[in-house]
Amino acid sequence: MNFAANEISKGKNLEMNLPRFGIALINTFNNYSFVRLSMNYYTYYEMVSESANNNEKLKELINKFNNIIYNGVLHPVMGEEQIKLSEEITFIRNEVINVMKGLTSLADIFNIYEYVLNRLEYKFKNADHIQLEKDEDFANSVISYILSDKDNVVMNTKICEAVRQLPVRMVKSKFFELLHTGLMVYKDSEKQSVEDFLYMIKTSSMLLIDDNTFMLSQDIKEIYDSFQQLDYSDIDEDKFDELSSKLRYAMTFIEENVDKYMMFAELINDAYVIILANHYADKPAK
Repeated sequence: MNFAANEISKGKNLEMNLPRFGIALINTFNNYSFVRLSMNYYTYYEMVSESANNNEKLKELINKFNNIIYNGVLHPVMGEEQIKLSEEITFIRNEVINVMKGLTSLADIFNIYEYVLNRLEYKFKNADHIQLEKDEDFANSVISYILSDKDNVVMNTKICEAVRQLPVRMVKSKFFELLHTGLMVYKDSEKQSVEDFLYMIKTSSMLLIDDNTFMLSQDIKEIYDSFQQLDYSDIDEDKFDELSSKLRYAMTFIEENVDKYMMFAELINDAYVIILANHYADKPAK
């Protein structure tokens, strides 16, 4: 494979080396997908064996996927049967994508309501246990927390956590000035980049709620409605506690389902590779 790659980079014997490299690459992907699917399939089954019975959507997709595993992975097929299986697994993959879009939308929504409740918390909770620090000491403790991990990604995440808790106040003109500055970065860039930026703004501000947001649970839809219809300037402690409980339930629901569907997506992708590689691989892995 390395020899063929070197030859291709030099433009030598392309008629022979390109197919040779392609077949070797397909076999590598095929073998890797078999190994990973074998390792993750049982783990996933153990993860969802009980909860799937209470989740009709997941149960339906898993049953269809198991049929593909038996008919397309354990017993490789070619021709029309392979095309049919490819279409079936494409359908399952698209359904999982839709579910993940809905879960992402839910996360955006309840992140906003979590922020709202955090602002109201000490209207009802006793804050005497909080030790007031000098500004310098407090700043040092925040900096120490951010720099405690040397990974830049983790550090940036911690910075975002700290900044998002700041009680920002600004006039409408200042907000639109910041928005304009952010958009100027995309001048002369591809249209899709601007659309992605606008999509993030719309979803994070609940201006756009995905059509798949409530496809998994009507209970979550009812929780969303209770948050949306409330006047937050006039709630008592009992109502605050009720909302906090609903928020914890919703966030747990999101986290659990994200874990399940993310791992399911990995299984689907590996099975997809195996089914597509059956026609091209010299020796499908066993």
